[in-house]
Amino acid sequence: MYNNNNNAARVAEEVRNSMGNRGAGFDELFLDIGAPDKKVKHFKQVIPITVHHFYLTDEIKDADFYLNMINTIRTAEQHDTILIYLNTPGGNLYTAIQIMAAIHQSQATVITSLEGQVCSAGTMIFLAGDKSIVHPNSTFMIHNYSQWVGGKGNEITSQVKYTEEFFKELADKIYGKFLTPDEIALVTQGKDFWMGSKEVCNRLGDKLIVTDSEEENAEELLKQIIDKVDAEASAPPASEVSEKPVKAKAATKKKVASKKKV
Repeated sequence: MYNNNNNAARVAEEVRNSMGNRGAGFDELFLDIGAPDKKVKHFKQVIPITVHHFYLTDEIKDADFYLNMINTIRTAEQHDTILIYLNTPGGNLYTAIQIMAAIHQSQATVITSLEGQVCSAGTMIFLAGDKSIVHPNSTFMIHNYSQWVGGKGNEITSQVKYTEEFFKELADKIYGKFLTPDEIALVTQGKDFWMGSKEVCNRLGDKLIVTDSEEENAEELLKQIIDKVDAEASAPPASEVSEKPVKAKAATKKKVASKKKV
């Protein structure tokens, strides 16, 4: 097999021997000229990015209604974004718990958006997001659980006692960074907490990504989030890794991800 490097070394040795002392420093010059060109390799990996949109705009029902949403949130990739828009009076506590579990297990960035009125179980889902958007003129309400039980007296007593302790622990986990300990205690005792957009913003801390000052601020931020992710979504993954010299990045055609909702 022909080898450029070995051939160049052999020729350099012959020239050096023929030149004697005059060949001092010749190696560096000769090998620089004779060495093959080296190019910086460019390896490109294309990763598809998806934005999922879910709208919770009715009473939160049994978990069966939300299985597609729950599975999508749970299995989303790290580079995906999930937006959950809430305008709900609340509803089934255990459905909310399962949705929250999917959010906490998700590798994607989950953004919850407060739009209109969000109450009860809806507040739990809203606070479970990684980041939150608060639209102006919205209402947020936290209250104690509601329950209907039946059966023998001892069964009712046992269930009510369990549920009271269960909800106290749950409220502390969910609202611990949003309400004070005294406020959480009041909630478990039956007090309702009603808040407007400004107060919700003040309590969210670093989870807030837009204030309630102007409607267009929230709308523009939402548009920027969607446009940013869509702009990063390019062609489907290549079947193999390409190897080519580095050059100016060519414009790519945007691939808009399909939108899913429950």
